[in-house]
Amino acid sequence: MRPRLIFYIFYLLIAGFAPHSFSITIQPVPDGRGPGTLGLAVLRLPVVASMLHTGAHPDDENSALVAYVSRGLHARTAYLSLNRGEGGQNLIGPELYDSIGIIRTEELLSARRYDGAQQFFTRAYDFGFSKSAEEALTYWNHDEMLLSDVVRIIRRFRPDVIISVFADSPHDGHGQHQASGRITREAFYAAADPERFPEHFRDGLGTWQVRKLFVNNMRASFASLDSLQVEIGTYSPLLDRSFRELGLAGRSMHRSQDMGTLQLKGPATTKIKLVAQAEMKVLGDDSHIFDGLDTTFMRLHTMAGPEAEKVFDFAKRLSRINMLALEAVAKYRAGEPSVLLDPVLEGLRIIRSLKKDLRQSTIRRDNVDDILFLLDHKEKDFTNVVRLALGMAFEVLSGEDRVVPGDTLGVNLQLLNRSSRNVNLVSLDLKVPPGWVTTAEPSTVTKIGYNESVEQQWRISVPLDAPFTQPYWHRRSLNDRHVIVEDESLIGRPWSPQAVVGQASFVLDGIKIEICQPVQYRFADRALGEIRRELQVVPALSVTLEPKVVVSAEGHGQPLKVNVTLLSNVNKPLQGTLQLETPPGWEVSPSNVKFSFSRKGQKARFSYMVTPNNITATGAYEVQAVAKTAENNYDEGYEVVAYPHTEPRHLYSKAKSTVRVTRLDWPSGLKVGYIMGTGDRVPHTLRQLGLQIQMLTTLELTTSDLGEFDLIIAGIRAYEVRHDLVAANQRLLDYVKSGGLYIVQYNRYVLNQKHYGPYPFRINRPHDRVTQEDAPVKILVPDHPIFNNPNQITEADFEGWVQERGLYFLGEWDHRYTPLMASQDKGETPREGGLVEARYGKGRYIYTGYAWFRQLPAGVPGALRLFTNLISLAKNRHP
Repeated sequence: MRPRLIFYIFYLLIAGFAPHSFSITIQPVPDGRGPGTLGLAVLRLPVVASMLHTGAHPDDENSALVAYVSRGLHARTAYLSLNRGEGGQNLIGPELYDSIGIIRTEELLSARRYDGAQQFFTRAYDFGFSKSAEEALTYWNHDEMLLSDVVRIIRRFRPDVIISVFADSPHDGHGQHQASGRITREAFYAAADPERFPEHFRDGLGTWQVRKLFVNNMRASFASLDSLQVEIGTYSPLLDRSFRELGLAGRSMHRSQDMGTLQLKGPATTKIKLVAQAEMKVLGDDSHIFDGLDTTFMRLHTMAGPEAEKVFDFAKRLSRINMLALEAVAKYRAGEPSVLLDPVLEGLRIIRSLKKDLRQSTIRRDNVDDILFLLDHKEKDFTNVVRLALGMAFEVLSGEDRVVPGDTLGVNLQLLNRSSRNVNLVSLDLKVPPGWVTTAEPSTVTKIGYNESVEQQWRISVPLDAPFTQPYWHRRSLNDRHVIVEDESLIGRPWSPQAVVGQASFVLDGIKIEICQPVQYRFADRALGEIRRELQVVPALSVTLEPKVVVSAEGHGQPLKVNVTLLSNVNKPLQGTLQLETPPGWEVSPSNVKFSFSRKGQKARFSYMVTPNNITATGAYEVQAVAKTAENNYDEGYEVVAYPHTEPRHLYSKAKSTVRVTRLDWPSGLKVGYIMGTGDRVPHTLRQLGLQIQMLTTLELTTSDLGEFDLIIAGIRAYEVRHDLVAANQRLLDYVKSGGLYIVQYNRYVLNQKHYGPYPFRINRPHDRVTQEDAPVKILVPDHPIFNNPNQITEADFEGWVQERGLYFLGEWDHRYTPLMASQDKGETPREGGLVEARYGKGRYIYTGYAWFRQLPAGVPGALRLFTNLISLAKNRHP
């Protein structure tokens, strides 16, 4: 029976709706609308099918399609994003690179809570926009790393169908998109080849033959006449919305990427094209995603082949499980969920006996492994329905959200039965990593009746060598194109598994049921209500130093300000001294600082002035903060990356700052007004040069005398997110006309909506950009002050840039604008719209798409010199 048919049979039979409850394998819609959690779990019972969706980045996925397959067809579903979006921009905050990768990982998980799919990643790092698949695959180490990772994930997840977002076509746009389409097609074949990546077999994986490969037609990458139309606008009474609505709700979780969208109702389709099947030949039309595939339990008999006869009553038992699953679908009534327990429990009994017989059989080992893999998943599905039908609640709550190596932690386990069926408790247990020690108070309760619970208190001793809770991947430098993973078994996971997991075992009608739940810390926020957090292992003392990069001019020898923040994570007194380690001869004031904390959560911030004496050459120099106590020295700490829609995560780094010394001159006494856009650190870098920076608020933009500023700078995407800037644009143009200097950093297509500049200009679609950080640059007006005063700009100043030259260059402009520089990626014509100037009245208007927001915080010497020359145009207000 097809999953879609089961879907409609259920709606004909359903008489009511079940209350919302939490599930491990079928996650409820986060807003709690509709009673669909148990209903979805029941509908999944007869379906033995799976789909893997692949794309390059967070937000590439066809969210409605994922929701349709997972919530509508009830198939095991996952999205594989090759990277975590680390090279993109950030709409909601200042985080970039690894930090924004953490945010986007969490945003993907937030989206998956809507559509019910799993989430995977490879070790590829988003190095920024790419214009070809060849470039992306070279950076990502095509065979040895990227293809291996995708094949590993296919062999682990074992999908029946893969749907690639991209087709490896120029229509895909981004080179990383094209690479995603190409690598997916290659992995479709490689996953089934025993000669490819045999190291996977040492990790317990085997070959896997995906049955079908589709390409999504979202971008019209190919002719759509023979494409399959998927009805994503189908309405789900269980969810009280269509699958498109559900997908779009999840898509709005990509908040850092400006993806908030309306949840559109009504009919809608998406197109996918079948491009390959297991026989390895290209096909044409197909009428359903899983057509031609047996999605019932009987497929397991086919997988065993002629050896199926080696297992007693194999076909008969599979048929019986299938019938019991359909009986559960037919029997379910929202107001009486317990009526489906009998067929589900009998199905569990048969699944377990069949698994036992299969393990003892002489069927070929690889066939048995694949069959057991699918039976394991179905056992979890049946167990999940039992839990939901019983209304069984299992809480594993810790007394703290952070523990330090050497700490002891209290954990309370509570199992609550909310059904009329009595259950017999077997055990409450805690699973912890090796080296962790647990003790528990004895429990005498065995039978749990309606609305009765059993509790047990546990104590955990955390070993002194317990690793901190942090991402399992890392990079050595900003220029790395892939991440390093020490434990390859973690490749593909969003995060490392949680350290402490509770396990409850009970018996119902002779069938043992086990429930697992990671430990959580629960607290009440007075404004938001109940909030839950994962347990984090942290150092006793977190030491962070800001800024990570400090700019210094050779020969100036001016003091540099750095700040060190200490955070205590222990509930006891902690005192010691804090000092900075610098190159020989540098002056540090104060030289040593004493600190003292009395309890957990206390924080202190210390400011230092560092004078880089005895510098004989330009280059990078390190300043390290070290906090010393009687027991230990601490020289690293963590940044908490957290937003309301994400789980807080800790990103660790050494308490270290790099002082970049360069030949640099700049004007003194300039007063700069800065209009912050979506968040960047350009103002912080300018302050290091001694410039007086004032962040302009709405009031100042609309009412203050802008003439008091020598120049005004608009931050990245400011016109997109600052409505007050749009309203005050004419005041800024008047400021320029009166002799002011106004520098506008890159904005997106919003600039095409009105004439925000003094004269017309336009950004092309797709926009002109230069993605290669080492792309050649030509100075178009060599005698312009920007290239001569106060710093002489040469070719060397365009070396060492990070990620890219620039983006959202102007494509068209009025003749009264003068382009000042040109640059282009390999094989392209020069792009002249990255730095243009217009003389307007007595002043200057400058638009620049060059990526100053990346170069200046990174301390790139040439970019600093050039940007300093830009702002130096303000020295003479009336040229």
